[in-house]
Amino acid sequence: MLLIPIDLFLPAAMKSLLALLIPGGRAYDITSLTPAITGDIMTRNKLSGLQRELDDLRAAKHNIKGDDLVRLAQKLGRQKIKRGKHPTYESVPFPETRAITIPGHSSIKAYTAISILDDLEGIDIQRWNEILDREERKEDERQRRKALPPATIRANSNS
Repeated sequence: MLLIPIDLFLPAAMKSLLALLIPGGRAYDITSLTPAITGDIMTRNKLSGLQRELDDLRAAKHNIKGDDLVRLAQKLGRQKIKRGKHPTYESVPFPETRAITIPGHSSIKAYTAISILDDLEGIDIQRWNEILDREERKEDERQRRKALPPATIRANSNS
């Protein structure tokens, strides 16, 4: 389970409201908020698959349909919101990031598609990579601490 602290992503007004809705009020499971992402949890393999899908779309930039971009955005945890002239998608796991507008046309111009793909890669995939890197470092640290005898680990590094 991937738990994200509330303090990292939400403004103060939202924290108090969310604290009432979430048991404990300190963290929430982002996987339960975004079932379209992967159903369970974002893993390195799933993220690599999404990156490959994004690269495939980039290679076919002249034949991209709006539905292809919407599908990728939803897999990365974005949900449609009512804002503006075109359909806009906001990130559920990363609400502090800006929303992305994806035109609802049957065909999208190449430079528009590339711009949307750049946004998805630069915002969502980069954030997921940062979270997965942080989780891997924590797990490596836990494994390292397990492997060392207690006498070799100082509780206070200042001593």
